[in-house]
Amino acid sequence: PAPLKPLRPRAAARATPDGGLAVRLPRAGLAGDHLTLVAQLRGTDGTAPGERVELPLHRPASGKGPYTAGLDRAATPLAEGRWDFYVERADDHTRARVRSTLVEQARLLNLTLAADASRVTAWVPYTTAAGSLTLRTWHRPAHAELDAIHVGADSLTVAATLHGAAGPLPAHAPVTLVAVSPLDSAYDIELPAAVQDAHRVRAALPYPLLLGRRGTARDIWPLRLRLAPGGPLVPLGRLAGDSVDRKRTDVHPARTLEHAIRGPVAVRPVFDPENDLTLDVRDVTQATM
Repeated sequence: PAPLKPLRPRAAARATPDGGLAVRLPRAGLAGDHLTLVAQLRGTDGTAPGERVELPLHRPASGKGPYTAGLDRAATPLAEGRWDFYVERADDHTRARVRSTLVEQARLLNLTLAADASRVTAWVPYTTAAGSLTLRTWHRPAHAELDAIHVGADSLTVAATLHGAAGPLPAHAPVTLVAVSPLDSAYDIELPAAVQDAHRVRAALPYPLLLGRRGTARDIWPLRLRLAPGGPLVPLGRLAGDSVDRKRTDVHPARTLEHAIRGPVAVRPVFDPENDLTLDVRDVTQATM
């Protein structure tokens, strides 16, 4: 038999109303009879359990339309990370990365986080800088979703709603806001938070507390919540919506304070690559002005 043409898969993807993913692949570029769409967790080889998901490609009834495939968020517990898409061909054991022609995220704008008593999940499909289709996923036992961030003159105030194993809270729960030191846990800053109801908290962090614990010219302090003394830290961030990179889309002003030894220091709330909130504390120099 003649050799098959090279795989050149292209896809249009859209978020479904329930937060899942629907994918359409034109037949052009998909030579072969035994094709499978595969999602693989980035940074793995796809051989261990939970690193790979196979999605059957459905052929159109007419024989002319695109192939289709779907992922159900509620039924598919994907690990937190970035899932890259490939088409694999059993005919000659080849595979190719799926190029993205369109990603529709509109359904995500008003979609709430998927959460029950033991987990919180969110999915955001997107096109990578290289033009490929990827699904950003979050899957964690507990999460505090930011409702508001207020950058005051001398402090940062945050309000958040708890999801998953983080709630509900008793009326007088000893919740604290924790600024995690980049140097050592002995330098963490822990302050009481106000419990507004069974799922909502509010807390403030005065900037001068950070200045007394400077370590280098730039420090990144992850912000977390602790729901009980000695309990685990709960991530504080923004997972809902259509953004895979809150650092670029959610930009907040800096406040400049005077350090007795280091001089002017800028403090700015910044989201990290996981869309969790941090405080970026850095010396102000001519290069950063």
